Amino acid sequence: MRVVPAQQRFGNHRAAHVKALADVAAEATGHTVGDVETFASLLARRPDANQTFWRAGYFGRIPWDRETVTPASLLRSREMRVVCESASTRRDQCEIH
Repeated sequence: MRVVPAQQRFGNHRAAHVKALADVAAEATGHTVGDVETFASLLARRPDANQTFWRAGYFGRIPWDRETVTPASLLRSREMRVVCESASTRRDQCEIH
């Protein structure tokens, strides 16, 4: 198996973390999780969204055409499910496959 750095696979190290999670889940399970979206499409869906975090993270220059996979889209995915509720749950109460 050839290991490809996340920046090469996803085009940008900042966007790589959530995309990497989606990619690993897809490779491991054969199921696609999350939605690839651009920042422009995210803003179009919620035009009143606060952009302060994005502006700070991109020094005021939000890359509107950059593709990302949002953590929210991972959590909304029908392919994802909770297997353990919290750190306080005993390990034998969690689903382990």
